[in-house]
Amino acid sequence: MPNRCQPTACGNSVVTEEHAPIWIAEERDLVAKLRDRKMAPHNREQLETELEDVRRITRKFTDA
Repeated sequence: MPNRCQPTACGNSVVTEEHAPIWIAEERDLVAKLRDRKMAPHNREQLETELEDVRRITRKFTDA
């Protein structure tokens, strides 16, 4: 959805510990979707890009 704020691209976006479970769940969901071997290459590429963006956020909460 291009109209939603993208924390990796928007300087006004703030992600806190309170938001972490939502972003971690999003990461897990994307990983699960990418397991589908029948997915069209353009869809896979789109999800992989989204996963990279999500991991830029979740890394702050999962890396010790």
